[in-house]
Amino acid sequence: MTQIDRNLEMMRRGLENFSRGAFEEAAAEIHPEIEWHVAFRLPDLPPSKEIYRGQEEVLALWRAFSTGWETLRLDLEKVIHADEQRMLLRVRFVGRGTESGAQVDRVLFQAYRFRDGLLAYSHPFDDEPSARRDLDLPDG
Repeated sequence: MTQIDRNLEMMRRGLENFSRGAFEEAAAEIHPEIEWHVAFRLPDLPPSKEIYRGQEEVLALWRAFSTGWETLRLDLEKVIHADEQRMLLRVRFVGRGTESGAQVDRVLFQAYRFRDGLLAYSHPFDDEPSARRDLDLPDG
């Protein structure tokens, strides 16, 4: 199995673990110095904080974020790019708000970077060209 295959399997597990609320299992495969950019604003999160650093901050973010959703699922739709250090995925975020009951169905382009066999960077984008620029990938 190549490093690219291992990274892809790690991302599949991570999305599945996150979707079922197994945050500690998902966090086991993130780098201690991870840089995690937020995709959604929630009232319980500091409005000025857009980047969470380190496993503990990311775990706290995930726990706080999950309280706003009655249901929440992240589905991998497409692998756009994958090499040993970077990955660009098209991911569908599907959920229903706890308070409002509002349905969300949103496509995100997730830019990932890996270090030491772990996820070290996550940044969601609403469009593929922005995610490609973030990862220094040529236009698709």
